[in-house]
Amino acid sequence: NPPRGYLASWNNRPARDWWAADAHAPYGSAHRNDILDVRLQQLVEEGSVTRARMVEAMGDAATVDLRGQEIVPAALALLESAPVTGDQDSAIRLMQDWVANGALRRDRDGDGNYDEEAAVALMDAWYPLMIDILLPQITAVEDVDGQNLSLMGRDNKPGAGGSAYNNGYYGYLERVLEQAAGTSASPYRALRCAGSNDLATCRSALANSLNQAIAELGGIASMDSWNVDETQDQIQHRAIGLASVPAIHWQNRPTFQQVVEFTGHR
Repeated sequence: NPPRGYLASWNNRPARDWWAADAHAPYGSAHRNDILDVRLQQLVEEGSVTRARMVEAMGDAATVDLRGQEIVPAALALLESAPVTGDQDSAIRLMQDWVANGALRRDRDGDGNYDEEAAVALMDAWYPLMIDILLPQITAVEDVDGQNLSLMGRDNKPGAGGSAYNNGYYGYLERVLEQAAGTSASPYRALRCAGSNDLATCRSALANSLNQAIAELGGIASMDSWNVDETQDQIQHRAIGLASVPAIHWQNRPTFQQVVEFTGHR
């Protein structure tokens, strides 16, 4: 009976201060469990939680881009700590709208394009550049003498299996951005944003990563044509017998889902 009124679990840290195994390093400040957590918190605060609303919260969480929910707000706040104009301003407003709408990778009309295609395209282009530019201490040990020393991949992105965002550099990026902004509740002892905890240095590096992402997509002027290959995200089914099964839109597929309502004694 936790004081906050709910429990949330999705392959996250099982308890406070629980250390991961040496070969498993995704436990951090940003994890896909946060996608569920924020929705459960809202349900509990509003009260009158029903089975239908629980299913809606789960279904909504299944199409969220964790990077958009957890990393982008910290990145945009840092960028806006100084005046922003031109292409960066347009990109920031695009991402702010996407985050406000839930940072979803969702194609409701089934036309083969995400509802907020340009924002999703920018997210996909920007994230790897953030890693290259903001995390030099980590990228320096990714490939040493031909050996990959990283304990996990950079991005557990949507794909044919459905499950996504279970491990990646999400927490590292979120925390170094917050450290530079002075808002981190638990700063790293050694890891720094772009090798420095100086706000201006981190902001300049972050702005550089955004500029490169915009250029990679063809510039702000071509924003309406920024595209994501949705077929790369779609869930592929394994056929049994002769009949094939069509792919379906991506959702962050859990191992199993079950809804049980207790109406009396637990």
